[in-house]
Amino acid sequence: DFVITATNKKILLGGIAGYISANTGKIQGSDFNGTICNDGQVAKGNQSTPLLLIGGIVAYSNGTVEDCKTTDHPTVNTAYISGGVYMTGTIVNKTVKGYCTAVGGIIGENLAGGVVSNCSNAATIANTMFIDKTDNDDNGRRLRVGGIAGINRETAEISGCSNSGSILHRTNVTFHYIGGIAGQNQGTVSSFSNGAGLHVDSANIDTNSARYLFLGGVIGENEATSTVSDIHNTAALEVTKVEDTNKEYVRMGGVIGSNLGAIDGGTGKTITNTGSLSMTNGNATKLNTPTTTDDYGFFLGGVVGWSSAKVANATNAGSVTYNCTADGVGVQYVYLGGIAGKVLATSTVDIDKCANTGDLTFVPDDTAPHSGGAVYNYCYLGGIVGYANNATIKGDSSVKSTNSGIIKGGEGVSNQNTTTPQNSFWVGGIVGYLTGSSSVTYCELAGSGQAYNNHWCNRGSSWKTAISTSMYTTPPPACGGIAGEVVGTSGAKVSISNCSVASTATVWGRRGANGGIVGIAQYAELSNCSVAVNIAQGYWNGGIVAAAYGTSVSSCDYTGASLGGSNESGGIVGYLDTGSSIISCNSYATTLAGTYKGGIAGASVAGTSIKSSHYRSSVSICGDTNFTAGTGDEANVADL
Repeated sequence: DFVITATNKKILLGGIAGYISANTGKIQGSDFNGTICNDGQVAKGNQSTPLLLIGGIVAYSNGTVEDCKTTDHPTVNTAYISGGVYMTGTIVNKTVKGYCTAVGGIIGENLAGGVVSNCSNAATIANTMFIDKTDNDDNGRRLRVGGIAGINRETAEISGCSNSGSILHRTNVTFHYIGGIAGQNQGTVSSFSNGAGLHVDSANIDTNSARYLFLGGVIGENEATSTVSDIHNTAALEVTKVEDTNKEYVRMGGVIGSNLGAIDGGTGKTITNTGSLSMTNGNATKLNTPTTTDDYGFFLGGVVGWSSAKVANATNAGSVTYNCTADGVGVQYVYLGGIAGKVLATSTVDIDKCANTGDLTFVPDDTAPHSGGAVYNYCYLGGIVGYANNATIKGDSSVKSTNSGIIKGGEGVSNQNTTTPQNSFWVGGIVGYLTGSSSVTYCELAGSGQAYNNHWCNRGSSWKTAISTSMYTTPPPACGGIAGEVVGTSGAKVSISNCSVASTATVWGRRGANGGIVGIAQYAELSNCSVAVNIAQGYWNGGIVAAAYGTSVSSCDYTGASLGGSNESGGIVGYLDTGSSIISCNSYATTLAGTYKGGIAGASVAGTSIKSSHYRSSVSICGDTNFTAGTGDEANVADL
């Protein structure tokens, strides 16, 4: 046991060496098959400079480590946590005072200029740091843990490595950075694979567990200075409990938890995840509203949990599941995406040529319709991105961004009986909610993909009144084959073009807005889109858009046979609201349901426009006459 209180002093524990001080220093062809168990303690220091460092080969290095490996030892270390709970591992860190700590299966901290190549880790890493919180978090602030490196510094390199050692994590440190290769990456990572499970379980410690968690199958947090390519994860990631506070976030990705640097699979180099992601949250406290500096929420993505930078040529086949177990309470600010849970950028970034085949599922704790018990606010699910601000989600004419996974939210829950109406679920085959300087082009809900929103909500005419006057603050649930809802401005409309929903896919929303391409469109431009599926349920149903405000829809085709819905049902747009138009669109629907139904629009307000559009049903072009009639509008056109 060590206790160090002097400023800037370090504890360095390495299976082969504690420290490689020179850039010319090298450890080559060395194996470690022993055990490391740390009780050492280091007092408060600089948040960005680890003072407690542990590595299976070396703790702290700016030299070269190559062709080395660590193995799981048959005689494990055992650490008692509390409540009769024990954890075991080959490398165990169980200090009670470690303000800034880095632990790696190969190296604790890879310094600038350091190189780690062709190394492998099979040792189980167990973090059981139970920090005494009586000193205002000063005993345990930041913990970085990686199968290869705890932290990889700027200009440092890790390449050709693999991890098969599990990372087990039960600790109440405030900030956690955990990755199959690196907890935090500022340098270069390439040609890496992780095949070991990462498990974060803070149960049986105390209420102060993981408050801010960055968890990735490969990298926990990827910084803006990084270069990343050809990285893969096949292992399951699981979070079973986080701190019960209204100020927290979890950024959890199959490959990268939190991404601040552009990542691109590129030609011949891919970024893939096939491992499942699962988070179970039993907190009774709802999260605070996100701010510009603190984006609170639970962000789960098949590739990236949260990103402020480009993601390109990435694929996910792993399932993404959020389980809410806060009995009778519910949750808010949950973001699930097949590629990224949330994209939040200061300037427009590309989400380019990505594909998802994994299923996304939000599991509520209360599935009794109309119970009015649990409240669910601001929950976003998208086949590519759950929520995007300033993002171009795209493919091109030869390679589209596609989703063929089942995107399922709102499973039977209801917010309708609460005193104050609540925002609820946004579900999109490609993106749940899209805003800012954003667009979607050459994307497809393909194969057996589903946009599925099973949320009970009876908000009706009051929503239409609000959207026509001052927009709205409590929208109904929204479901769309491409996007649940898109929100631009009058001067910068969101564009959706050249997108499609395949005939084998499904778009299904129990209540609210249910559209073939978009559920709710505010200040948007839709063009050259097509939908080939029947659309049932919903209050406002549209072959292309369920409800449109300040939006133009042009050169779009709906080739499904029927549209359901109980209020407005339109072959192209269900409810055509203020400042909206439909131009040169075709609807093949022959069966329409609802109070107001039309071959092109179900209902409209004065000042809207329908021009040069054709439909096949026996109903009128619109359920009312508030639009401006154009020329060339005909019913039952033979060529349809």
